[in-house]
Amino acid sequence: LEFINSQGEPCKDGEVGQIVITDYKNRKMPLIRYAIGDMAAPINCTCGKIPLPALTKLLGKSRGLLKHPNGGHVFSTELSPTIRDTHGIQQYQVQQIALNQFLIRVIAQESADITSIELSLRALFCRHFGANSTIRIDWCDEISRLPGGKYMEFIGLS
Repeated sequence: LEFINSQGEPCKDGEVGQIVITDYKNRKMPLIRYAIGDMAAPINCTCGKIPLPALTKLLGKSRGLLKHPNGGHVFSTELSPTIRDTHGIQQYQVQQIALNQFLIRVIAQESADITSIELSLRALFCRHFGANSTIRIDWCDEISRLPGGKYMEFIGLS
């Protein structure tokens, strides 16, 4: 298990990077520095019981990264609990169109307060991406999946 930063170098303690694994047990098809798509940070255990780096700050999949106008990133794990817990939202998908422009597809529950949901979503995105953020909400009956059937809650910039 390794943690690699955006320059392809090993992460320092507490530095968030991509998790890559190497599997030496599988002799027929070994995985060598296979990026599993998760972002986290390593930390060395001070108790001395764990000789290898421990995992901390598990932030989620790299495909769920949204770019911040300041050059940093906002992880889906910073937004999804609030969206998921918003009363009246059955399912959602956030697509980043530009640095501060978002399309949010929402399937609302039957008794949903649409105005309340819109206010909550706009406040959340303005808080994380700035007051100049543009949010378009698309109320829909279905959110399309990838060809393999996978559903993506967050789609970042390419």
